[in-house]
Amino acid sequence: MNEETREQLQQILRALKALDQSVRHAIRADATAGTGPMILRSYSSLQARAAERLPDDFFVCETLRLEPEADIDEQQLITQVSLACSQLAGYLESLLRARRRTQVDIDLEDIDFGEVSRNLRDTLVTQTRDTIRRAMSDIGIDLETSGSSGRRRRVVIVDADAEGDGESLAGSDLSGRDLGNENLAGRDLRGADLSGANLHDAVLAEADLRGARLSGAVLRGADLGEAQLGSADLTGADVGDANLADADLGEARLKGANFAGALLTDATLTGSDLSGARLSGADLRAADLSGADLSGASLHRANLREASLVEANLQSADIRSASFRGADLSGATLPNGQRYQDPADLEQFGAASSRKKAPLPPREE
Repeated sequence: MNEETREQLQQILRALKALDQSVRHAIRADATAGTGPMILRSYSSLQARAAERLPDDFFVCETLRLEPEADIDEQQLITQVSLACSQLAGYLESLLRARRRTQVDIDLEDIDFGEVSRNLRDTLVTQTRDTIRRAMSDIGIDLETSGSSGRRRRVVIVDADAEGDGESLAGSDLSGRDLGNENLAGRDLRGADLSGANLHDAVLAEADLRGARLSGAVLRGADLGEAQLGSADLTGADVGDANLADADLGEARLKGANFAGALLTDATLTGSDLSGARLSGADLRAADLSGADLSGASLHRANLREASLVEANLQSADIRSASFRGADLSGATLPNGQRYQDPADLEQFGAASSRKKAPLPPREE
């Protein structure tokens, strides 16, 4: 990749991130009506520009090219664009992070051969390390630390930029790792330890994270669309502004997690522990929260239209300005500990009115 192509891709990447951020803000503000075609045109233009500069890259040219059905619902269209935008941005970022090799003119008379020897040693070490990473992407090995203590620590080598059909990372120890912006779409991370890891803006779309440990992890802005997170532990994790549309979080431990502003449309959260979680401004339209524990959770201004909250526990939850229009709360426990009976029950706790307004009487002629 030459310098001109790199600069052009960086410009496209900045534009993609700006588009993705705008779409997410519009979704959170429920201000997307009529914007679907415009958002699709913007993404398609940026994808076409990236394809022109990477004509041999099948992922960019074919996989991430959007051709939605003519009768697709606008909300589904916008969700598809948001997901594709995040994937393309993450992929381009991984390409641009690749080590640049530059050529320099050398004047033999000015060479410090001691320095050359040290540089050659460092180069060999780096190349050997890279070779090991490629060959042993999910194998943990012991390496000596460079500190004065001389103690050894376990280092897990992961080729995080591998494509989704790469080797399994199930059970890997990735705790505390910096995986921000990494492309882990579709990867097998079942039972992996990602506690305390930095996954800020990472691409984890369709990844299998069932039973994974993500307590205290940073997933802010990450793309987890259609990811499988059943029985995963996200206790205290920061998942703010992340995309979890159609994700499966059934029976997940989400206690005290931050989902503020997250996109959770059509997500499955049945039986999950969301006690004390922050869901303020989250988009939970058509999400399944049946049997979920939302006690003490903040749902301030959350969008729960047409969501299922059957037998859900909302005791001590903050539901001010939250929208429950069309939601099913059969058998749900209200913030005061009483059983839900009628939409009016929610309004006493500050929820947005979900009752249809009575039609105006006909005007007398």
